[in-house]
Amino acid sequence: PPTRLGRLADLAYRRRGRTVLAWIAVLAATIAIAPLLAGDFNADFGTSGSESEEVAQLLTDRFDRSGEFVTVAWEGADTPGAQRTVDGFIAKAERLPGIGTAEGERVSQDGTIAVTQLELTRRGWDLPAETSEELIRLADDASTSSVHIALGGPAIQGAEEGGSPEGVGLLAAALILLIAFGSIVAAGLPLAVALFGLGISASLIGVLAAV
Repeated sequence: PPTRLGRLADLAYRRRGRTVLAWIAVLAATIAIAPLLAGDFNADFGTSGSESEEVAQLLTDRFDRSGEFVTVAWEGADTPGAQRTVDGFIAKAERLPGIGTAEGERVSQDGTIAVTQLELTRRGWDLPAETSEELIRLADDASTSSVHIALGGPAIQGAEEGGSPEGVGLLAAALILLIAFGSIVAAGLPLAVALFGLGISASLIGVLAAV
């Protein structure tokens, strides 16, 4: 005897036109209604009551610093004009939101590489994405043929990662399904079903988080 899932699959096949229209209607409804029902929420990665959190809060309240940094390193520290180039970059960087003053420089034994750290006045996850992106742009613009400025730290890594890998995964899945089924239609159907499911579930995330 057919199972409950089998009966559902049979119904979806026999009423395939209505099923597709129902998918579209549910997706449109969740996209339209979910923003109206969703509340305000945010992500806080701090550990309330821990010693590290207390120290971080003390640094922020009393010293206007978070204890986190953006590392600035440059190659060609021994070339003429290198210090002027780096000083110009740091002066512009210190004017960005969330960026504090730079620490003292440290130079490698051979004098070719130097490093300093830009203090953050807020926690790394609270640093505006625009600040990290602007830091990267300023470093690229300030670098010359003899002085190359590079940045490091979680805030910079987050900005350099760019978009999520879902697009690459979707492309790989499409290629694998196309090879397996040998038909664009057959490969596209499971992808379309998956995208409908993702669209509906993504729209409901805000509602569930508010609840």
